[in-house]
Amino acid sequence: MSYLKESDANFVKKNRNPVDVTVREMYTFFGVTLLMTRCKKLRLHEYWSIDPLISTPIFASIMKRDRFFLILQIFHLCDNKQPTNGDKLYKIRYVVDYLKKKFREIFTPFQKLSIDESLVLFKGRLAFRQYIPSKRHRFGIKLFMLCDSKRRVCLDFIVYTGATTEVVALPKERKEIGKSGQIVMTLMEGYFKKNTHFI
Repeated sequence: MSYLKESDANFVKKNRNPVDVTVREMYTFFGVTLLMTRCKKLRLHEYWSIDPLISTPIFASIMKRDRFFLILQIFHLCDNKQPTNGDKLYKIRYVVDYLKKKFREIFTPFQKLSIDESLVLFKGRLAFRQYIPSKRHRFGIKLFMLCDSKRRVCLDFIVYTGATTEVVALPKERKEIGKSGQIVMTLMEGYFKKNTHFI
């Protein structure tokens, strides 16, 4: 999605009245947001532009510009009154935990599982954004993923946030495996006694 430019941010600040949003509108909002990733523009306002050179009429036909910006302003996934306890993902913690739970519930893996890292493209400002020159997209958010090797389905993942990455604590006799070992042990938890092979 395009970044929120200064003029877009100013528009959002001017509209602070309470907004009632239906479930149908939220689905539409998410649909428009996903569609933006397939049709790149420099500013959010340009998706509703009537300039013939950059016009994309589908956006205006799906959702009005002012309505989109109002929902964008109030869209929130956490309670700011709750303590963060140093969790860098507290803004989206509910969604991350929900996805992890559902990934494990909806698919029973085959015997061979695989663990690898992935870089999700992200060029915005973020404390734990990674730079990996060897990747096609060099800037982004690093994920460690546990996948089924046969169906290539994600079973679990860890968002790498540096020293605060959420991993299981190891017993003293296993401390030598380090942070990488902790990540592997965390992802493998629950699959040790299920006749699975890790490749």
